[in-house]
Amino acid sequence: MDPEQSRQAIETILDRARGLNERGKNVEILTVNNHCDGAFLQQKLERENHPCANQVKEMLKWNGGARYSSGVGISNIDFNGNVHADQFSMFRSFGNV
Repeated sequence: MDPEQSRQAIETILDRARGLNERGKNVEILTVNNHCDGAFLQQKLERENHPCANQVKEMLKWNGGARYSSGVGISNIDFNGNVHADQFSMFRSFGNV
């Protein structure tokens, strides 16, 4: 995908998630492998004067814009007890619990 297609895909995902939430369906959306999705959401919420815009901004600050996520804010333990920085780093283990 080129950058515009990627932005449009995230727009669609966000709009559909909002629609589901507005209809009383409590959903969470996990986008992965693109750390700018959080900043994109925060900027979208700011443009819309959404009350959660500042909360999203603070969450992005907390994890350094995803800089502090893998192995710091999240980790993964596989079915064999091997510890990984995240679910996408199964090729490297930090040991076994």
